[in-house]
Amino acid sequence: MTEGQLQQAVRRFGFGARTDLGLPGESTGLVTSAQNWTLYSQTYVSIGHEIGVTPVQMVRAFSAFARSDELAGTLPRLTLVADEGDASRAGIVVRVLPPE
Repeated sequence: MTEGQLQQAVRRFGFGARTDLGLPGESTGLVTSAQNWTLYSQTYVSIGHEIGVTPVQMVRAFSAFARSDELAGTLPRLTLVADEGDASRAGIVVRVLPPE
């Protein structure tokens, strides 16, 4: 991956942004900004340095690999309470990987 591709992948998986779960005080996590990347940042990020994620972000990102069929490679929309009548909260939110 190029430096730009890795930066985009980190953001596509939801790292460095709130999950909009609705928890008060939810953190965005820590991701080194593109402007602050150094010669070594690409290597460091690939092994988990220069990035800090919340447990909710990690579970949500891993779900892209755990989902099957047409949902494979997508991030789920998160809610605190399941509301089956709210169709706006259902469906694919972000495709981060091709389904195959």
